[in-house]
Amino acid sequence: MRIESAINERLIGDVQKRALDFVSYLRDNEMQFEREVGGQPKTIFGKVFNNTCGTTFCFKNPSCMELECLKKLMQIRKNDILKNA
Repeated sequence: MRIESAINERLIGDVQKRALDFVSYLRDNEMQFEREVGGQPKTIFGKVFNNTCGTTFCFKNPSCMELECLKKLMQIRKNDILKNA
C-alpha cells in the first residue's frame, strides 16, 4: 500500500493535508518513506533498550512548526550524507 493511500484512509482534515504535504516534500527531495517493521534492540551507554525506533527521525502527530523543523533536519542530514559519499 502506498503511503498516500494509508494517509487518505486513516487521517482527515488538516492532519491529512499536513501528512500528504510532507510525503510530497519527501518525494520532491528524493527522500524515501520507510515503514518500520518493528523495534530494534539498541545499547546506549551500556544499557540495552528493546523495541527502539530504527528510524533517524520519529515525530508523532507533529504540528506545522514541528514539520518545518523536521524538513530542515532532514535536509541537513541528506546534505551531510551526500557530502560524505
